[in-house]
Amino acid sequence: MTLTKTALWILFAAAACGGPAKSAPPPAEPPAPVVAEATPPSPPAPAPAPSPPPQPEEAPPPAPPPAPPEQSKPKPDPACPTIQIKAPDSVPDGTPAKISTTLIGGKGKITFRWTVTSGKITKGQGTANITVDTKGLAGGTVTATVELGRLSKQCETTTGSVSVLVGT
Repeated sequence: MTLTKTALWILFAAAACGGPAKSAPPPAEPPAPVVAEATPPSPPAPAPAPSPPPQPEEAPPPAPPPAPPEQSKPKPDPACPTIQIKAPDSVPDGTPAKISTTLIGGKGKITFRWTVTSGKITKGQGTANITVDTKGLAGGTVTATVELGRLSKQCETTTGSVSVLVGT
């Protein structure tokens, strides 16, 4: 039997595809079931270490409390005077000390009541100016205090003082 080139080609192609085209391969047996061997259960994995709680970011310092609303100083009551007292820093013993007050502001008929820590008021009680006798006070001090009367009850300052050194 002589095979032609075409016949050889067909036989070659059939062999490459698994055999002659006429015969089908025998049915394959179903694969045997795979039996898994039982293995003892593995111990549970250790629990992961708890992670530390997240650290809060450093908080900025607290804001300062709000500034109180600006309050303007209450205007001085025009009925309340400012007291200025003038006196010499010192006088020789026996020389009269002349002390005077000047009131800035104030309304109404204001009264003056003077007191001294030593010496004697010789002139001006009840007025804005007094004279104090310093005889025998060498080396001492005379402090004169004036208290104003007939002021509004809203006035905070009602007295003023001054000291005079009595020399030798």
